[in-house]
Amino acid sequence: MWDLSFDPVTGDLQRNTSGGWITTEAADTSVLNQLCIHFGSWFGDPQIGSLLHDLNRFAASPAELIRAEVERSLDLLVDEKTISDLTVQANDGKKAGLVTGNTTYRVVATGQLASAAIPRLR
Repeated sequence: MWDLSFDPVTGDLQRNTSGGWITTEAADTSVLNQLCIHFGSWFGDPQIGSLLHDLNRFAASPAELIRAEVERSLDLLVDEKTISDLTVQANDGKKAGLVTGNTTYRVVATGQLASAAIPRLR
């Protein structure tokens, strides 16, 4: 399994010195895409994506509801056997409505343990 590599700061795909795309055996790009794409918006598979863009949906209990949504959206990658051993942490931030958190998971193809921050989406 390979995936295109992205810059974790900008979210942009990374090019190599030849002008091609850098690839990785990590599942970072799949995880980021699953969290950042609007749920149900991709014609190829209505299960792709998350509801994290709809911040009003999480107002009642932000940390708990966001944690549950991250788990729900990444379970697709668990079911596809791209990742396993998924754990998600979400914590209320210092500002009202701000949630910080991260995920840890194992990349099935390599056995590598990896982590990713829950992205801040609008």
